[in-house]
Amino acid sequence: MKKKIILDCDPGMDDSMAIVMAAKSPDLDLVAVTTISGNYPVDVTCVNARKVLEMLGRADIPVARGMANPMTRRSPSDPFTHGADGQAENFLPDPVTPLHPLPAVDRIIETVKKYPG
Repeated sequence: MKKKIILDCDPGMDDSMAIVMAAKSPDLDLVAVTTISGNYPVDVTCVNARKVLEMLGRADIPVARGMANPMTRRSPSDPFTHGADGQAENFLPDPVTPLHPLPAVDRIIETVKKYPG
């Protein structure tokens, strides 16, 4: 039985690869992706997560937007490490899949309640 997971991430290059690995893993069932700000603002990471999932043909995996700023510190200010698009300047096509309507925290709660244990 596949282990159900939610991937909470800030997709630049590394977390984009984490999405690929989780979505393609024979042992995991990626039931949601939630995004936050990291090296890039949350609006960019939300787009990047959907770009990767669409590239994989997995637009069925919902992406929910998390908080724009950390609760206890300032946001990082390095928007260049991963290139202009946050994905090593691969410039994948803009996603057509909409964000999940719930904020990330509510999506996480909803998913955990749906799949107890």
